[in-house]
Amino acid sequence: PQLVLAYLVIAGRSVARDEVADVLWGDDLSDHWPGALRGVLSKIRAVLDRASFDGAALRSEDTSIRLDLAVSSDLDVAEATLAAGEATFESGDHGQALAAGEDAAAALSPRFLPHDDGEWTERQRYRIESLARRAAQLQVRALLALHRPGDAADLAHRYTEQHPFDEG
Repeated sequence: PQLVLAYLVIAGRSVARDEVADVLWGDDLSDHWPGALRGVLSKIRAVLDRASFDGAALRSEDTSIRLDLAVSSDLDVAEATLAAGEATFESGDHGQALAAGEDAAAALSPRFLPHDDGEWTERQRYRIESLARRAAQLQVRALLALHRPGDAADLAHRYTEQHPFDEG
C-alpha cells in the first residue's frame, strides 16, 4: 500500500491499473493480480480514513486509479525549494539561498521506501540523489559567497564521504 500511495501522489494523475500492477509486481505478475490490487487499494482507503482523509478520494475505475487529494510530495516541494534557492542565489541573496538548500536537503534525507527495491523506487531514489546533490552544491556555493569557507569545506567533506565518486 505504501508503494502504491507514493506512486499515485508522485504521478499526480490517473494511472492505468496495469501500470500500478507493473510497479508492484513487475515481471512476477500473476493471473490473480486484479484481486490482489483491489486488496491493496482497500488497505489504502482504510489508511486514508484513519488519517482523517476521505477514503473515497482513492478512485478506482475499470481501467484506472486516481487519488483525488490536493497533496504534494516531499520531492516536489524540495525541487521547487531548490529552484527558488538557485534563483535567489543568482539574485545575490546568499543567506536565503543557503536556507533553501538546507530546507531541501532536510526534506530529502529519509531513505525513500526503504523496504522496496523495484525499478520505479530506484528511479525515484536516483531523482532524490540528484536533488540532494543540487542542495549540497547550493549550500556550499552560498557558504562560500557568505565568506564561510570553513563551513563550506565541512559540508563538502561530509558530502564527499558519502559520495566519494562524485567529482562535482
